[in-house]
Amino acid sequence: MPSAPVSVAGVAGNTNITVNWAAGATSGGSAITGYKIQTSESGGAYGSAENTGSDATSYTITGLTNGTPYQFKITAINAAGDSSVSTASAATTPSSTTITLDSNSITLGSASGSDTKTMTFTASSTPSSDVTVTIQGTANSCTFSPSSLVLTTTTGTFNVTADSTQSGTCTLTFATTSSDSDYDGLTNIADLVVTLQGTPAPPTNLLAVSTELAGELKLDWTAPSDIGNAVLKSYHIEKSVDAGSTWTDAVADTGDTLVTNTLTGLTNGQAYSVRVATLNTITTSDGGTVVGTSTFSNVVDVSVAGLPSPPTNVLVSSTGVSEKLKIDWTAPVGLVATGSSAITGYNIEQSVDGGSTWTVAVADTGTTAVTNTLSGLTNGVEHQIRIQSHNAIGSSATFSVVARYD
Repeated sequence: MPSAPVSVAGVAGNTNITVNWAAGATSGGSAITGYKIQTSESGGAYGSAENTGSDATSYTITGLTNGTPYQFKITAINAAGDSSVSTASAATTPSSTTITLDSNSITLGSASGSDTKTMTFTASSTPSSDVTVTIQGTANSCTFSPSSLVLTTTTGTFNVTADSTQSGTCTLTFATTSSDSDYDGLTNIADLVVTLQGTPAPPTNLLAVSTELAGELKLDWTAPSDIGNAVLKSYHIEKSVDAGSTWTDAVADTGDTLVTNTLTGLTNGQAYSVRVATLNTITTSDGGTVVGTSTFSNVVDVSVAGLPSPPTNVLVSSTGVSEKLKIDWTAPVGLVATGSSAITGYNIEQSVDGGSTWTVAVADTGTTAVTNTLSGLTNGVEHQIRIQSHNAIGSSATFSVVARYD
């Protein structure tokens, strides 16, 4: 069996009361198919139940007598049967005298500054004396002004405002006082529920690494947990080449909600700083939309890997052993020279015809050592030597300056 409904309450209308409630803790393992509402008039016995015929948790009871208090009890229904009966609601009295709003649900949204909506109260008749309507807000309240207004005719207005830092839901409630007894202490003014949409939080946990392709950085991040109660749109990526002193767009709008992006066309060996902001789509009070931008994520400093520079200071010398030569050189040093990727080895080529043709002496030394001994050479022949550097991206685009040994 399902659990009994809870939080039963009525909102008075003209010869009707809208009864609202919350579903019980459990449906009993079977879908709720409807609710039975029992009505008590003026504290009397509860009459036969009215079946709502749906799982909605709001239902309007019509044909009531204005000025008469009513209470309600509710039972949930599923395929297994009926729940126990709920606790009775407080008494609610329908009245031909009503004050209504032009809407009981609005959206305020702003990407910067604030958004304001003017709301209008309408009374069912001209009051015989002034009616003071007092407005109160719940937690996370939007701003409203005035906090109370006086109806001298059938209409009156007030403004509701929220700024771009606010998100969530704001609920306004209303109470009346008046020397006109019909309007004094009205309980039938429905709450105003305001959906607040603002700017999102920034992404977190930004990471950036150089890829195996020249001029690329791969970025990954975590989506924000707070998107300003609006719709996540995309992300904005910025880069800096001066350690964050100045920033330029790397990607103005990623165009999707993916939490990864690859930057291309960057300078090999260049140190970059990168950061990411969240973009959302905010609905405003006039039904339009604006794009909100968060503050930026954590900054990541990273260098773009590329091809290294060739070694320098190549020196060829005799080993004192026949058919052997010793080669020494200076490794490329620094982010630019190494291509921001560690040197992994060297390619050594030799020429015995004055540099007209070249053959591979050592395709890859496979070590960062800056010395190598060539063997099996021809004594008495001039040898020219040149060297390329290797890193994870590839080989240096050029060779070292040629070194000779006669």
